[in-house]
Amino acid sequence: MPLLRLYERSDSAAAPTPILALDEQIIQFQDGIRMVLGNDDLGAGSLYVTNRNVVWLSSDDERLGWSIDLPFVTLHAISTSGNEDFPGPWLLLQFDVDLDCEPDAISECRFVPLQESLALNSLYLSMCSAMQQTSSNAEHPEVKIGNDIGEHDMDEVDQEGQ
Repeated sequence: MPLLRLYERSDSAAAPTPILALDEQIIQFQDGIRMVLGNDDLGAGSLYVTNRNVVWLSSDDERLGWSIDLPFVTLHAISTSGNEDFPGPWLLLQFDVDLDCEPDAISECRFVPLQESLALNSLYLSMCSAMQQTSSNAEHPEVKIGNDIGEHDMDEVDQEGQ
């Protein structure tokens, strides 16, 4: 199973959506998300969190999409400390890659909302939930996946707006 790959999309729907495996389900969807893969800004698109992957589909280039296999995500976090490249909050994913063997491997990506008002916390919690499900069925038991904010009731979090 590859860590990061170009992703096919279905054009049978009114808006393009990811092509899912039989046992794959979309947990959360968010439009208006910029993807920065390594140092490359790929532009705006839609972010899908599934029970197996994080999928981003470009809204600028219908041929462009990326899928990240959840077992290879070693860290995911929300950064609220802005800088000149990312003035607002963004979601960081770091990957389990061996930079000694593959020095040019991409080891992280950022998902930056186009509107600062977009709450990243619900995307983060969806990833936590998906990663917990994935770790239960892990094909890679050596990958440690954790939730550093504790367990939360998703309905309670949504009602509080966090």
